[in-house]
Amino acid sequence: MTGRHEAAHRDLAFDLSYPRATSTGLQRGLRTITDESILHRLAPLDWMNPPTNTAKTIIPTIINAGQIVSLVGQGGTGKSLLMFDIAMALATGQSVLGHPPAEPMSVLYIDVENPVGEVFTRRDNLGYQDSSLERLTYYHMPDLPALDTKSGGKFIETLVEWHSPELVIFDTISKLVAGEESKSDTWQDLYKYSLVPLRQTNCAAVILDHQGHDASKGARGSSAKRDNVDLQWIQACNGDLITLKRDKCRTLHDTEMLKIRRGGTPLGHAIETDPVRDCIAFLDSIGFTGGRPTAERVLANHNRHWPKSVVTAAVRQRKAALNGTAQNAA
Repeated sequence: MTGRHEAAHRDLAFDLSYPRATSTGLQRGLRTITDESILHRLAPLDWMNPPTNTAKTIIPTIINAGQIVSLVGQGGTGKSLLMFDIAMALATGQSVLGHPPAEPMSVLYIDVENPVGEVFTRRDNLGYQDSSLERLTYYHMPDLPALDTKSGGKFIETLVEWHSPELVIFDTISKLVAGEESKSDTWQDLYKYSLVPLRQTNCAAVILDHQGHDASKGARGSSAKRDNVDLQWIQACNGDLITLKRDKCRTLHDTEMLKIRRGGTPLGHAIETDPVRDCIAFLDSIGFTGGRPTAERVLANHNRHWPKSVVTAAVRQRKAALNGTAQNAA
């Protein structure tokens, strides 16, 4: 190699030696990450032993195990009443939204929205005054730290460890944080401190939230609210018909809209798939005989309200079925 080439080679050579770290801060950090408790919390997934309950249905069609879902609607659309009914049905193993009953599950409800007297009135109206609600842990106006803080997150983590719920309901989330609703940091901190611990235990969460003045949009405030949930439902109400419209979905979900009928004695909620058939089933259940005007009055007395066209079709179909039965019997 000529002298010129040797000089060029020296100029292109890479120095792969690293200087020794002299920062005491860096050394302390290295000691910290070798602590066994920290390493345990950073343990990677065990691919040979996947969790077995990640696909468990919590609320049929609405939320599964481990998911975080928001239910957004304007005031007066019945969000709290709907979720309270669902919470009590889950805790007692009764039918949820008309689905077949399932095994009771533990539910944690944190309510900073509703008057305590209204809670007990709703319990009675929904038909649970004589039911055992030991699996429903209901904290009303609890004195807890804001959930967008580290201390608030520790509080939630402790509650979940203590009660072992499969579902946590936050009603209403804007009243459970200290930061501004319009700031993304508020909702990122909520996720980091209070929702991540739920993720780690595969606990599902439903977050009730208020909608802005524009009914075509989601929750008021920062768009970060929407970023942190797996699924967002927008709730609207027209009389006794509740509509849940899917607004955001991070997971595979084939339901874009749910129609839920609220009514009956005791009060209840059930998914409506065929309103005429549902109306016929209810008229059959009360042994109704008569025409449409009488049917409308009787239905109203039972707090059931269908459009006139639905009641007309139901009465006609019942009459036709009765006439066919009579002719066959003859």
